[in-house]
Amino acid sequence: MIKHILTIAFRNISRYWKYSIINIGGLAIGLASFLFIVIYITDELSYDKFHEQADRIYRVNRFYNANDANEDAATLPFPMGPTLETAYPDLVETSVRFFNALRPQWFIDYTNSKNEVIKFNEQNFMFVDSTVFDVFTFPFVQGDPETALDRPFTIVVSESTAKRYFGDEPAVGKTLRLEEFADFEVTGVYRDIPSQSHFKID
Repeated sequence: MIKHILTIAFRNISRYWKYSIINIGGLAIGLASFLFIVIYITDELSYDKFHEQADRIYRVNRFYNANDANEDAATLPFPMGPTLETAYPDLVETSVRFFNALRPQWFIDYTNSKNEVIKFNEQNFMFVDSTVFDVFTFPFVQGDPETALDRPFTIVVSESTAKRYFGDEPAVGKTLRLEEFADFEVTGVYRDIPSQSHFKID
């Protein structure tokens, strides 16, 4: 039975080969398009889902409309986070502020035990509140997220950044110098942030 059906199908494809190419090509393009759309949507919906509390995290945006300038951005005055916690204690458990000081890059250097200076211009540098690891899940490979940013002039770096500066040596306890001005003690190293994250922080 199956052999008979296949024989008829082959004869029809041979007889009407132009029509068959159009049909089979259209079906292949349709299936490929469907698969690409599913992959794209799945990737988009997986953004920031690696955070354990992803369903409880909200970003506050500012809508600005003045002088014919319409802007929707996550830029707010510094007091906004603590003010929201105080004004709405039943709605806001804690807040975290991120700030890049409106600079595209920061110069950071490290002097190792051989007195060699290792230096990089870091693009993904942020100042954050010490509560950042209470809200967001960045798995640590060195240090303790509970206390990593409790003190001023402490810094937490990604695993790949730690490798660039310190190689295979432990990073915690070492000192990175920011803009040849301020020393920051490394108190933690977290795994590189997945690509499905709107954060690009090293």
